[in-house]
Amino acid sequence: MKTFVYAISVALACAGLPAYAQGKKGKGPDEHWRAQSYLHAPPAAQAKVSRLLLNPFGEVDGLLLEDGVIVTYPAHMGAQLAAVVKPGDAVIVKGYPEAPGQIKGYVVTNAASGQSVLTLPKPPPGAEMPKHLRGAGLREMTASGEIRQIRFGRRGEINGAILADGTIVRVPSHAAQRFGALLAAGQRIAASGYGTQNQFGRAFEATALAPEGQPPQPLYAR
Repeated sequence: MKTFVYAISVALACAGLPAYAQGKKGKGPDEHWRAQSYLHAPPAAQAKVSRLLLNPFGEVDGLLLEDGVIVTYPAHMGAQLAAVVKPGDAVIVKGYPEAPGQIKGYVVTNAASGQSVLTLPKPPPGAEMPKHLRGAGLREMTASGEIRQIRFGRRGEINGAILADGTIVRVPSHAAQRFGALLAAGQRIAASGYGTQNQFGRAFEATALAPEGQPPQPLYAR
């Protein structure tokens, strides 16, 4: 039944949008046009922000709301998002549900100030530092504890977990398949990998994972 309700929600979210604003694979200018199509759409979520979410490079790429809903947002828009909202602020989110308990955000508005962040196209190739150079600043990190929320990728696959202490552990798709039963809210895990810690929190990409109390198992062959 939950799957059926979710499917209906996605269909309703896309209903009435122009053709270029439907679907999930738009890139570049299409993403901006799609965001504009949501300006006058009804809110997909309204709640206070619990914390800003990070990717392993330390870039803000979403929000965790106090009601437990995750809002994903493009990492290249992270600085703009962090400038408009902070933990404790009430926000209005417009977008569509991309997974149970997770919304793809296109317009995020601070309910008190009225300021909004609208998704803009990603900078053209060459305008951003290459990933292999960005990775040079990553540090070795570990974490353990109870999973509070699971984060999903664009295709509905598990790609990370938010622990009780706020640490974000991202996992590759093959690890999600291998540890599927472990990656669920309420489970306790231990992980190690490489990531970033800054004023917004800590996040890392796991290279080893296991149930808490057991030695983490490597996720990649050497």
